[in-house]
Amino acid sequence: MNRYELAVILGFFLFPVLFTILVPVVYEMWHVLLLRFFGCPYSMKFYFHVIFGFSARIDYTCVLSKLSSGILLLSGHIGNILIGLFLYSISYLLATKTRFCASVFLSIISLPFIFSSSYYFILKEPDFMNFLALINVKNELVPIVAGFLLFSISFFLFWKNLEYTSEGFFVKVELKKRDQSET
Repeated sequence: MNRYELAVILGFFLFPVLFTILVPVVYEMWHVLLLRFFGCPYSMKFYFHVIFGFSARIDYTCVLSKLSSGILLLSGHIGNILIGLFLYSISYLLATKTRFCASVFLSIISLPFIFSSSYYFILKEPDFMNFLALINVKNELVPIVAGFLLFSISFFLFWKNLEYTSEGFFVKVELKKRDQSET
């Protein structure tokens, strides 16, 4: 087994751990961060479900404007998507510098952050549904379409990274073997 294959296996091994433990906690922390920014007192209780991972119930006692409420409801999704895109961007930069193993590992690690929101949208998670109600969108297909669109985009980006890094890695290995055989 070469380093590239090890990076892929390790990334996919960590995916469910990140998806069920770290990503949901970070998702809830975005809400807490915003409530603190708004100066709003809150209480929070974490729950763990085997399939869905961590979730939290956050109760706050202040009155927020419609805009602030909308930002608060979307903060977990937007924050996690931004983290996922940031990690993916770094993986892309690593790939351009022929650091293929690190690149593919980081692109796999970025996926739970993006996939979690698409998963939540498809399951009609309360924050997103409350946001849609806040802006008076009553169409039940909106979260499903948004979820599948987000999932498709993130899967496409990951697949392109996997394709580029695997090809680059094996070309690099072949070039190294050729250089060694010539000397």
